[in-house]
Amino acid sequence: MNWKNWITFPRFLLLVLFIAQWHILAVRLDGESWKDAIPYGGDAHGYYMYLPNTFIENDYPYSPWKPNQPDSGYVTVNRYFIGTAVAQLPFFLASDLLVQQFRFEERTGYSAWYIAAICISGLFYFAIGLISLRKLLLRLGFSEIVSVLTLITLCFATNLYYYALQEPGMSHIYSFGFISCFLLVLHQQVEKFSSKRLILLVFLLSLIVFIRPVNALFLLAVIPFAGSLETLKSIIGKLLQHWKVLLVSLAIPAAFISVQSLYYFAQTHQWWIYSYGNEGFDFLNPQWVNLLFSYRKGWLVYTPVFTLLIPAIYLFYKQFGRFSTVSLVFIFVLFIYVTSSWWCWWYGGSFGSRPFVDLMPLCALPIASLYSHVSIVRWKKYLACSFVGLCIFLNLFQVWQYVHSILPFDEMDSIKYKKIFLRNGNDFIYLFEKDEVWIRESFPHPKPIWTSPLLLKQQAGVSQIVFNGKDSLFELIDISVPPEIFAQGEIRMMRIEFQVRMSELDHKAALVSELGSCDYPVFWNKKLLIAKVEQANRWETASFLFPIQEFPGFWPEINLSIFQPKNATVEVRNLKIQFLGNKSS
Repeated sequence: MNWKNWITFPRFLLLVLFIAQWHILAVRLDGESWKDAIPYGGDAHGYYMYLPNTFIENDYPYSPWKPNQPDSGYVTVNRYFIGTAVAQLPFFLASDLLVQQFRFEERTGYSAWYIAAICISGLFYFAIGLISLRKLLLRLGFSEIVSVLTLITLCFATNLYYYALQEPGMSHIYSFGFISCFLLVLHQQVEKFSSKRLILLVFLLSLIVFIRPVNALFLLAVIPFAGSLETLKSIIGKLLQHWKVLLVSLAIPAAFISVQSLYYFAQTHQWWIYSYGNEGFDFLNPQWVNLLFSYRKGWLVYTPVFTLLIPAIYLFYKQFGRFSTVSLVFIFVLFIYVTSSWWCWWYGGSFGSRPFVDLMPLCALPIASLYSHVSIVRWKKYLACSFVGLCIFLNLFQVWQYVHSILPFDEMDSIKYKKIFLRNGNDFIYLFEKDEVWIRESFPHPKPIWTSPLLLKQQAGVSQIVFNGKDSLFELIDISVPPEIFAQGEIRMMRIEFQVRMSELDHKAALVSELGSCDYPVFWNKKLLIAKVEQANRWETASFLFPIQEFPGFWPEINLSIFQPKNATVEVRNLKIQFLGNKSS
């Protein structure tokens, strides 16, 4: 049988569902990680909290964010729109009904059955998006195999996979599903006008706008779908002819606005507010270069498969003409401009640049043109498939790194990226971010309690000749800490500062720290030196933090050692130790 006959959409959808089931069982239900679908205080929690606060707590959806309002000062309000909660509502009500009827668990809105409902809702809208995109591509004249290959690329070579399966509480998978559906219905409406379809389009557009207001840009998709200025004028003429239907359909966005307004009034006694406070757009200073190319969250850095859009748009032009191509590129440019103008262009902690998940339904169109073209030339087909295959491997590997806290959720740069690139050892977990996150969240007021004198004016690592080219552990210092400092309050952190020089940036070189006594060992910990050292053969300052508990013994001792790999010489000088307490100043 021809291998092409096996690449069909039903088989592809079954594959996606199988992988989703594996991901949920192996990752999402591993330990306590299932709770991360709606992390407390995060964006997903803000989207979701409308539901339990309204249907269970009978209270209004307050949240910890306090935007400054001119008339009311700082008010506590849920700054997120209601669209994501509306999309999650059927699944929430189903889980709530099951919990009430069968009493599986306490009816809180945040226990396992509710979180499972949100995971299922993300998977549902993921499937809706794929089905709608496949139908749209077929309507545009693409073959079944081209449609499936395009969907495979979007699923596994981009962060769409991550937000569908790992963070279904975020808004992006819902935007993907409804925007895909909106584009399909819009294309049907362009080909054949229908009053019922117009009402459906207004509903879909209203929903995607109340999921993320920037999604209003996708209304412009009518221009490339029209294909010519004459057709576009004809569409506008039909809308004017059916102005009564259009006027009636405006009741849908009015309903969304009314519900959102009622929530605002219940929380702030104002009918409408700008809930993001001082956060907003800076349209005079768009960070489009960072948005696309930065190691922090650059779209093309973390989803390099979209570099194919450059040749793909040219091939889209050859297939669909200038009018559709220019208008499609205009939408891309406008989306990038608006997205990069947001004050937080990196959009907080995320895997890759998450706003572009919303743009993927439109990205599918030129990608499909690319596959349609290369499928008839053997060497182009092999080249494209090889590149996409590498992008799929990189994306899934980085998803694994991100889930296992090897790839930091923020504050990345080129040096950090290179150090963890394709790394999978346990030593790389929290290599860069654990201390910083721990300080911000659990240690808001670090205060020095005891500082050692300068312990090492200069001490060099032992030479390779002595250890005969083997991995070695050499001791830096072994000192006692005054026991009375532990009586001043609970100790939270030990900070080790020193200067270090490495002959090579070997990822095995590490600082090993032991705190304890002969009778009461407290902990043993290891920090890789590459987290702090950027260049070889240069003295650099390193600072490591070790969270600790209150010491249970009488004679606390600290032992510091350096693990020196056989391929690198490590030198240390100017060593200092500090204990920090969590006391308010």
